[in-house]
Amino acid sequence: GGGLAAPLGDAAAAGADAGSARRTPTGGGQPYALPQSRTRHFLLTFILTSLSLLVALVVPDISTVFQLMGGTASAFVCFVLPAAFALKLGYLEDGTAAKAATWGLAIGGVAVGVVSTAVTVQGIIEKDGAPTTQC
Repeated sequence: GGGLAAPLGDAAAAGADAGSARRTPTGGGQPYALPQSRTRHFLLTFILTSLSLLVALVVPDISTVFQLMGGTASAFVCFVLPAAFALKLGYLEDGTAAKAATWGLAIGGVAVGVVSTAVTVQGIIEKDGAPTTQC
């Protein structure tokens, strides 16, 4: 005893129910997990796999895919998601500079993602129309 972590058997012996780790931050309420049917899971998996295959077959250069994914995904992971997490946790009071800055981070992240994707698409279009030169 005395450690910070308890083995799983101790938690079960103490009477903790299996869903208590997924409760709302206030300690009660419904679990966060949304019900999902097998059909919905199959359809989403099929659609994502099909889109991945389509992109692999249509796009001749993998660097184009990396540019598009990097421009959009990095902006959302670095800017939008942290701001969304901070807003969702609810620790920021309305009308504070911190909440305004958090919204600014989220909106700025979306702008960075859109501009980055637009620049990448413009580069792809220009590359197709003009001969490429190697430096």
